[in-house]
Formats: sequence, C-alpha cells, structure tokens
Amino acid sequence: MFGDIDVIEGLSQYSSIIVATAQDVESAYDIMKDTEADLVIVGFFNALELAIEWADIFRDRKFMAIKENKSLSDYRQAAAAGVKLISLKDIFKIIAISAGISGSLTKRERLEDDEVDRSKKEFNKRKGFFKQVIGGVFSKTKAVEEDNKFARVLTVWNPTGSYKSFTALNISITLRAALLNFDLTCPELDVWFDIKQTSLKDASPKDAGVLTMCDALTPELLPNLLRVKKWGIRYLPAGNKLGNIGTPDIAKTVDDAKDLFKQLINKAKEDAGIVVIDAGRDFELPPTFAALSEADIIIIPVTTPQESEIVALQLKELARVGVEKPAIELVFNEQLKKVCKYRIIADIDYRQVVAAANGNTPHCLSETGQDWEKIVKSIKLINE
Repeated sequence: MFGDIDVIEGLSQYSSIIVATAQDVESAYDIMKDTEADLVIVGFFNALELAIEWADIFRDRKFMAIKENKSLSDYRQAAAAGVKLISLKDIFKIIAISAGISGSLTKRERLEDDEVDRSKKEFNKRKGFFKQVIGGVFSKTKAVEEDNKFARVLTVWNPTGSYKSFTALNISITLRAALLNFDLTCPELDVWFDIKQTSLKDASPKDAGVLTMCDALTPELLPNLLRVKKWGIRYLPAGNKLGNIGTPDIAKTVDDAKDLFKQLINKAKEDAGIVVIDAGRDFELPPTFAALSEADIIIIPVTTPQESEIVALQLKELARVGVEKPAIELVFNEQLKKVCKYRIIADIDYRQVVAAANGNTPHCLSETGQDWEKIVKSIKLINE
C-alpha cells in the first residue's frame, strides 16, 4: 500500500497524472475518454467503486482511489481490480513536495492558490507533462506495472497437471499480470473465469478465446481476446469451442503452431508487460512447448514424491530438445527431494484452499491467502 513517501516514489514512472475530484462524475468520464492519460487518481465520495468500474473500461491506465478509513474489505476489492488506495493527505504531499513547499500538511489543510500554481510549474519540469483536468493532473502507463529487472514471462507447468492452474491463477492475481490459458485440453482456468462452452447459436463474444478462433487466430487479434475479466485480470481464455469436439486445429503444421503461440506470447508481453502462462501437461504439444521455450522462469508446483520424479525426468527431456530455463519448484510438501535448482516452500493449508474455492474465490484473495505475496517476493529474489 502507498504511504506518504511511497506515493511520491510510486508516481515516478508516470509522465502525466490527473486527480478527478472537482467536477461531476459524468464530466470526469467524458474527459477521460478524450484525453491521453496513464494514471487517474479518483477522489469522489464513492472513489473506490468508481475507480474499479473505470479500471475495467480504461484498461491502458492505472487508477488510484482516495479513501479515508480504509477497511480490509476495501483493500481486497482494490487489489483484485488493480487499484491503489491512497489518502487525501497523500495528494497534498504530492503537490507540496513537487513544488518544494516545506512544512507538514494534514488532510484538513489546504494549499493557497499561489502554492498550487507553483506546484504545477515544478511538476511540469519534473514530469514533462502537467495538465489540469478536473482539478488535477493526468498520466499514461500499461495495465501491469513493469519491473525491468523482473521476468516478463512466467510459465507454470507440471507434467501431471497437479496444482498447475491453481498456481498460475494466484500468481497472476498477486502480480497483477496478464494470464494466458495454454492448457487447451483441460482448460480449468476457463471455469474460474466463467467462460461458457456452448453451441454456435448460444455463443457470446465474451467467451471467445484460442479455440474459438482456431486457424483464424493471429497475433494481431490477441489484444481483443486478452480482456479484463474477474478480479481485474486480463485473461486469454482457451475459449468456447462453439460445439466442436476435441481440440480444433490451430495451424497447418506443428511447427507453424509453435511459431504462432510464440508470437502470441510476445504480443501479450508487449501489450501487458508481465505475463503468466498456464501451460498444458504435455510439452510436445505446440502451446505448451511455446510456453516453456519462451519462459523467463518456469514455476513447477509439486506435491508428491512421484510428481518430483516425473518432473526430474521431463526436465531432462526438455533439455534434450533445447529448452533449458531457470526452474523453480513450488513445493507443498517440504519433505520432497529437491529436483530443480531453485525451491520455494508454499506454507499453504489445502483445507483453506478448498474453502476459498467453494466460494469461487482465488486463495490469494481469501483471508488465509497472504502466503502468495511471500511466494511472489521469493520468485523476484530468485530472478534477481
């Protein structure tokens, strides 16, 4: 969460910012439609609800919501939608520090007009762009905050399928990363995201994905399919098969299919910044092979000794075909023999996972899901 100093540091990535507080909601919405912007700070009385709603519409922008007396529920809702919660005091400090104004400002104090003018001039020099719209400033960024030192493509894979989709879902939500479903034979994630498998006459565009497009799929179509879904995640579904049985052909040859999926990954990386891929079990299948070969890090959830043995054998097979990537075993049983170079122990109670799933809630967003923050932090430390 943002504190006083963190707010200032957190804004350094933006070139222009708007604080939407001084006019009515309709005016704010109209100006956002007509203005190039990357960051919107919302300060209406229902700021969090508006920020969550607008974040789903304006997916190429970041949103912060000004809210005092924040509850745990507020933090969870904001995190799920990718919205940051800040206080009114933070906004005053942004203006004051930008202008070099000394002294302490509380949330009840107001800046004089000349100080605000000075703030704008100084902010313009520091940020390169400052435009007053609805009493504030405006900016632009990607839907996912990018860390140049962090891996851009994280592929979650397990040759037995155990805990694979579950892990990909929780890591993507925790990271605020785009999520690609490349498990086309057993697309569990589609169930989490309510993607319907219906006949052609009942099909809806919101359920479109890889299997919907079949051989008409191109990298250029990916941004249209990578939509914001539940929990504020940009998700590429396996998709509605329109009544077809089995897995439709994606390309004429296996090599063409591998190339296509690699292009999809690169397009997603370009469009969304950080990408998490739920790969299929069989690495010989084109989507899974592409996901593994294009990965910066492969994350392998493991629960039993038998799985560990299979993972070790499959990693050797991958090396024989030229795929050797940093691999992290995410173990849910610390007594297992280590088979990857890196290991993270997941201190997660399976009963709590089931309880969250019964409520159709990803474990990382449940009351007992704090360990996913630790897992992601560990992945970042290994990546460094």
